[in-house]
Amino acid sequence: MKLYRITSVHNGVVEAQFVSSLTDGVVARKELAEKGLKRADIKQEEVNVPTDKMGLLDFLNNYAS
Repeated sequence: MKLYRITSVHNGVVEAQFVSSLTDGVVARKELAEKGLKRADIKQEEVNVPTDKMGLLDFLNNYAS
């Protein structure tokens, strides 16, 4: 499954959120920019999330730590 991870850095704090489409990514980045974040501090990356049980568990464990 393809998701997009939106990462922002504000006052040294890194925040991340996942969205399901490029359109949702545009909306999320726009909302962050409206909150005063600079475009250079907002990144978007494509993430392939495995859908099998073991792959999904590994993925979630890696992002939780």
